[in-house]
Amino acid sequence: MPLVDVSLIDKVPFAFFTDVNDQVCLHETANEFIPKFKTQTTQIDVPDADHYWFVTKANSDWFIQNLIEQLQIPNQANQFLQ
Repeated sequence: MPLVDVSLIDKVPFAFFTDVNDQVCLHETANEFIPKFKTQTTQIDVPDADHYWFVTKANSDWFIQNLIEQLQIPNQANQFLQ
């Protein structure tokens, strides 16, 4: 049983960057758990990346652009917290 029942998460939107070649948190594991969230979710596959991609390349233009696209203005975000 997971430490957190992610099916109880129903208000805060999530964006997931999933490394396709991750050997620590397998892509298949992410694909299994992301649909269990009961909130708005977005999954962005990072091609040709492994677990350490976030340490070495998560400041790339591609990552920053995708991250910015997922951000929500405060008025939209606040509706999830009420």
